[in-house]
Amino acid sequence: MLNPKGIVDGKDLRQLQGYSATPGDAQLGYSVPNLLIEYAMRNTHVPVGPWRGVNTNQNGVYMECFMDEVAKAAGKDPLEFRRALMKDFPKHLAVLNAAAEKGDWGKPLPAGVHRGIAQFMGYGSYSAATAEVSISSQGKLKVHRMVLALNCGHAVNPSQIEGPGAGIGRLRSHRHALWRNAGREWADDKSQLRQL
Repeated sequence: MLNPKGIVDGKDLRQLQGYSATPGDAQLGYSVPNLLIEYAMRNTHVPVGPWRGVNTNQNGVYMECFMDEVAKAAGKDPLEFRRALMKDFPKHLAVLNAAAEKGDWGKPLPAGVHRGIAQFMGYGSYSAATAEVSISSQGKLKVHRMVLALNCGHAVNPSQIEGPGAGIGRLRSHRHALWRNAGREWADDKSQLRQL
């Protein structure tokens, strides 16, 4: 929904979470010499009302998929391509490097298993992840392993961070991104956990 009070210079800043060139709670972590970010408000088939980070969720996917496409077009390794653009953003780079190291970036994988990497900042927290996935001959996606890195500053209660980041929050994002019936109510988290 449009937030009239949040419109600055004709842009709703909440819609652009994670794309801001200025420091704040959701700064873009890449130095790009010719950057133009525009958007058009669209309502999708995916219900986002109950999400806790509506714009950061989708904006992170859009940006990081695009970074992979540009890295591929440039003939560069996705990690090295990102690192080259992140020299002015040490906290973004630190979580990316942590996810890459713990996620065994560059190490060989079994045939048919693929590894990806992404980073994003939202709500003042820096996050990155690697994922190892495969697709069966029936077209079913299997997530073999995910490694997450997070810098959210001072942690008063670490379990408040660990639970959403490593558990149900990640599973819900998988569900919304991959399942055809994304509009179905999330009625039984435990059954979804077993399915993934």
